[in-house]
Amino acid sequence: MATDAWDSRNMKSWKEAFQYPIPTVRKVEQELRCDIASNREKLRSLVGTRYRELLGTAETIVEMNAESSEVETKLASIGIRCNTSLIGKKSVNLTDIKRESTGKSENDRALAGQLVLLHRCTTVTGRLLRKHDSPLLASKLMVISRLLYKTLSQTPNAPPFLETLRSQLSSVQRLIRRRILRILGSANSSIEDIIDSMAAFCLSDNASSLDAITHFHAIRFSCIEKPSENAGEYIPKALGLYVQTLQTTKAIFSRRLSDALGKLQAQPLLNDSNIRNLDDLDLDILGRWVTTDVKNFTPWIKSDDLSRQSAEHILKTWSNKAFHRFLECGAVSLRNATDFAQVLSLRKRAIDIWLSAVAVTPTHSAVSILEGLRDVFNTQLKLVLLNQAQRLLSVGDGVKSHIEQWTQTDGGTSQSLWDANVTSLEVSDGATVFKRVLTQTLLGQDSRIANILETYDSWLVAIENSRRSVDEMRHTKWEDTFDDDDDDEEFPTSSVELLNQDDPRQLREAQKDAVGQAFLDLQRCFSGVIDAFGDSENSLKAAFVLRLIRDLRRGSPSEILQDDGLDFAQDIVPGLQQTLAEEVLTSVPASKILPSPKRSTLSRVPGRTLWEKNPELPIQPLPSTFKYFRRLVEAMESLGPDLWNSSAVIVLKKTAHKNAVDSFSAKFEELKMSAKQTENAKEQIEKDNSTTEGDDLTTPDLVRDWKIQLLLDAFYVRDVLSVPPDETEPMNKFIETLQGEVEEQDGAVGALQEAAHEFWKRTEMLFGLLAT
Repeated sequence: MATDAWDSRNMKSWKEAFQYPIPTVRKVEQELRCDIASNREKLRSLVGTRYRELLGTAETIVEMNAESSEVETKLASIGIRCNTSLIGKKSVNLTDIKRESTGKSENDRALAGQLVLLHRCTTVTGRLLRKHDSPLLASKLMVISRLLYKTLSQTPNAPPFLETLRSQLSSVQRLIRRRILRILGSANSSIEDIIDSMAAFCLSDNASSLDAITHFHAIRFSCIEKPSENAGEYIPKALGLYVQTLQTTKAIFSRRLSDALGKLQAQPLLNDSNIRNLDDLDLDILGRWVTTDVKNFTPWIKSDDLSRQSAEHILKTWSNKAFHRFLECGAVSLRNATDFAQVLSLRKRAIDIWLSAVAVTPTHSAVSILEGLRDVFNTQLKLVLLNQAQRLLSVGDGVKSHIEQWTQTDGGTSQSLWDANVTSLEVSDGATVFKRVLTQTLLGQDSRIANILETYDSWLVAIENSRRSVDEMRHTKWEDTFDDDDDDEEFPTSSVELLNQDDPRQLREAQKDAVGQAFLDLQRCFSGVIDAFGDSENSLKAAFVLRLIRDLRRGSPSEILQDDGLDFAQDIVPGLQQTLAEEVLTSVPASKILPSPKRSTLSRVPGRTLWEKNPELPIQPLPSTFKYFRRLVEAMESLGPDLWNSSAVIVLKKTAHKNAVDSFSAKFEELKMSAKQTENAKEQIEKDNSTTEGDDLTTPDLVRDWKIQLLLDAFYVRDVLSVPPDETEPMNKFIETLQGEVEEQDGAVGALQEAAHEFWKRTEMLFGLLAT
């Protein structure tokens, strides 16, 4: 077939494909599409390969650049370290030593060799100290240097350069001492480092092992007695250093220091492997010029073999002295700690440090240490609580400032609950603003009282937070690590019970006493403020102070004061209430209770026509009496209805009761005088044969009417101004006197008393404040 001979790769034009049947053309199309896809994959693979080769080339360039930079850095470092001047000097010196033609004697070569070795020892020692290497190795080199210097200084022809080396040797010795001091005083030093440094101290200062221990204790003591203003930094650090010192001392007394010193005395210093491994010394070359005394020098250090009792005595003596010093410095650093919660947290950290270490730490008395820690923190916590409580006096300062700056415009009439400014407030979103303004209006709180109460509330929050912190102390978790079988110390209670029960109890009592004393001091401050009221606006000032006292009592810290309660300003309040009562009664004098006569003779009793029963008796008091009590209540409300609690109303009633008795007595005397004048006038008229109307002159019946009305009013006033029985005696005597003047017919007195009482029951709601 024609399709068998067809090959798409031999096509020259697309037109040739259409010379074949349709199936063939479709086959041609499929072959062409397969070729295109195959060529696309080959092209993609080729591009990817070339791209990866390009990335590899780039990475190679980057690596070559880094390696080139590293090589340049190393070459630069080598160049820096290649001190041509120093190399030249060494070359010249070596040449001079080896030069056979110098003609020097054996002694001169020995002198030069020792001088070079001395110089190298001081140089290497300084380098070791700068690298914070072992101070013991530095001390060994320093001892060798001292021996070399001693030998060279005894030669007759010592070069001047020897004095320079002596200065370097002194400087190196000071550096070694500072290095030893730093290691022995650091809390981060391991026991191995400390023993190594103590051995270095013995070697460099010709000290005994006991001297080294004493030196170690002195360094640690000096570190502990450096208080810091930051108690949170000093106390944990100093206490940790104290504990570590005791533990290290225990290890030192277990022959670890003696073993280290014995190893140091086992061989000559120049034979020490650590010395011979220092290539910079060139001991193989320069060692042969060293004298025999230097070569064979073996340190001897006095080893004080202490008995167990002596070791314990040394440890306990230092422990007692250091801990008491720690307590003194800790108390000083705690003076700046005024935050109660922070001091409590620091107390927890410090006691945790001790309790976690007490089982493995020898000391003069584990119980004394715990007691000391408790005392120093409890003392500061009590001081913080006292200072917190004394901040209550800022309330007194605020009151004093307001009273001293009082002006005529301060105080004023209290705002009504039905004032438009109150009733027009928004009541949406829970009516928060409306309720707050309503409460302030009801309680008479203005901006001055609000400012003082804000100070008081912030004080309450502070002492309440401290109280909660004290209560939380009872639930603190501690590790009770004291050995119950310890026969040396008897401890009545466990450490956990002391920390969780006794300490909170002490702090609660301290806070209770401090808060109670603060309120007493504030009460004395209020007394001083009241004494300085002056002569003007006393009632408004008294109202201001009374409202403050009431609000302070309402917000008293009852949970802190516990069962004692708070009788704050109990002696001050009656005097302030008396001031208010006198102000009210001055504006509404008791002389207004009964009508004043307009002429010398008596007129008819007001409301006489309303008398009822037979004989006729009044059923209500005089209008002037009723009006008097209405004006009295209005005067009370003008100062503020919130001021008139039961005690204040009783004070007002007592004073008003006394004034009312005086007013009734005066009216009774006036009645007698008017009756006498009327009788005289009647006699004069009869004498002159004058004729008048009988109603214009007072008759015995009119006098009796007035007495009956006065008796009813007296009963009514006694009901309105109800006071304790011992205070009603003057009114009762007046009523008895008046009863004797009134002819009692058919139970008239009893009817008058009942009528007065019934009228009071009907009208008492009109006198709400007086009915309290």
